[in-house]
Amino acid sequence: MKLILIIVLFFQLPQIAFCQDNFSYYEVVKDDSIMLFFNDKDKFVEKECAFGIRFTRVDADANFNGLFTDISRDGVLLSTGFYDHGKKNGFFQSYYTNGKSKSKGKFVDNVPTGVWKFFYENGLPERTLQISSDDTLLISFYNKNGIQKVIDGNGEFNGYVGNSVITQNSTIAKGDIFNGKPNGKWSSTQADNSYSQEEFVDGEFVKGVFLNTRKGWDPNYTNRSILNAFFPGNYYLELEKFKFQRCKDSIHLQQPNSDFDSFKFFSLMKARIADVIKTDFRENRSGNYSIGENYMTVQFTVDEKGNAKDILMTTTWGDQFLREITRSLKSAEELPPTNTPLYIHMKVDIAPNRSSYEYHIKITEEKFF
Repeated sequence: MKLILIIVLFFQLPQIAFCQDNFSYYEVVKDDSIMLFFNDKDKFVEKECAFGIRFTRVDADANFNGLFTDISRDGVLLSTGFYDHGKKNGFFQSYYTNGKSKSKGKFVDNVPTGVWKFFYENGLPERTLQISSDDTLLISFYNKNGIQKVIDGNGEFNGYVGNSVITQNSTIAKGDIFNGKPNGKWSSTQADNSYSQEEFVDGEFVKGVFLNTRKGWDPNYTNRSILNAFFPGNYYLELEKFKFQRCKDSIHLQQPNSDFDSFKFFSLMKARIADVIKTDFRENRSGNYSIGENYMTVQFTVDEKGNAKDILMTTTWGDQFLREITRSLKSAEELPPTNTPLYIHMKVDIAPNRSSYEYHIKITEEKFF
């Protein structure tokens, strides 16, 4: 593992209140140099349950400013980069927790630009992208065995796609690459289930179809491709959203002696919920959501074998999500057993013109959100 020593430059600290709901997720090092604590869900948290620590500076508007360095609690380097008053500018590099390089490339005014390289956890190359203001081209791709499948923008791709952080349950797409772009018929899976198929002609998206939609929903789409997305997300992009989580809100699913993979569980459930929301808005079903805050709660228990039982929605709104939440709970392996009911609380915020939305999920023993 790569251990590092952090040396912080000290300047004047602007008067900024880095706190949320009366809990602190930061410490001042000196002047405007601070440490911020985040968890493995890419949210800022209290120090005691942090997965990583960000060393950085902030400006008078509470934007990241200057060089930042992220390390794990064990002192392993996670990322380095540079912000110019909140905008990513310059070279960014991220690492796996084993010290191997994960990704590296350049941002210009928050936009990835030029050559970006991505790697597998064992250090072998995964993909290389050439990014311009006009397009993102897949130049090379290697499978996990180190065999190059795309050479100089031509070949066959079979890997993760999407703009969110890659997890084991992210969308995996397969198809031909011609001149750096998808070509012909493409297929995809999500969590080992068939997800969608798309068709391209000379790199241009023609049409797509979801393979597992709810009864009565039109599975076809032509507005944009969801598989032509080769630039994966990264946790530092998520940290920019400044979302917060109290330690107590996730403690029940992070027991130290449990084999339960909480990150995998939450990633899968969030992806499924996001798909429901996106489909509702794409298919003009936004009327199912009220402007402002919409709340849903699901109650469940966990037996001694770690299986979710007695799953019940306790709110009048949110039935469109019940199937996917139930599916996530049923497919979870080795949930921490508990004698008390647990609650999944979800809040979906809809913008006044229904042009955007935001959702929050937490699991707790508290019956109300």
